[in-house]
Amino acid sequence: MLKPNFIKRVLFLAAALLYGGCSDKSVDSLYNDGIVRNIIYTASITSDSVYTYPANIISASVKDDILSLRISYSGGCKDHNFNLFSLNVFLESNPLQISMRLSHNGNGDNCDRIVYDILYFDLRSLKDLFASQYKNSSGEVYLNINNPSMELFYPKPLYKF
Repeated sequence: MLKPNFIKRVLFLAAALLYGGCSDKSVDSLYNDGIVRNIIYTASITSDSVYTYPANIISASVKDDILSLRISYSGGCKDHNFNLFSLNVFLESNPLQISMRLSHNGNGDNCDRIVYDILYFDLRSLKDLFASQYKNSSGEVYLNINNPSMELFYPKPLYKF
């Protein structure tokens, strides 16, 4: 049989975790909504055309036609929205490159937890853009991904299709 003090401690700990609120700076969480987002193509990417709430790209990888970005940002009390913008032209090099920028709308979240998130983006539209410009269905493209503050992520992921 469990002792009453043990049960009180467990209940207190559970209440502290549930109702700790946004002031708890030590709580890290991993949020993964599993949504595969589409890339937004544009002729130019400026700070006026994207949300620039801070976010750090921790890692980037490509598997099949999906780009996975592991990111971190400050928040934890409101929903955050992310998009990936890409130029609609390739940078001529071998292999080709394309410039992208992560957009982050923090929706006024003033909480200061460190939140870890994994974002997924569908790269099939990039393959289609390549095919329309180069009349070829296979190729390789380096993804030059900038965070919302325009810091380029290294190493650049290579998309092979």
